[in-house]
Amino acid sequence: MLDSLQTAKRGTRGQILCMASEPQCARDLRRMGLREGTIVEVMTNHDPVMIRFDGCCLALSRSALAGVKICHCGQPAASACYRPDCPGAKSQRR
Repeated sequence: MLDSLQTAKRGTRGQILCMASEPQCARDLRRMGLREGTIVEVMTNHDPVMIRFDGCCLALSRSALAGVKICHCGQPAASACYRPDCPGAKSQRR
């Protein structure tokens, strides 16, 4: 099941499959360590959204996370993002 980090509920854990945000926003998120394949956990679901990944926590605005799609942990990898405009989709299809 795919979900957006923008709307994910508190306690949700998932793997980032797609960074379909605006190019500058996606670049900024990648510089902070959020990349396709990263496992994240939603700590709070109000604005700003606090997420935990790779041993650190970040608080980010909902708008910055709108294009970040995750696959809930425990779901098969076949439920990957197949949006043609998603940079992560190309790497998922190989």
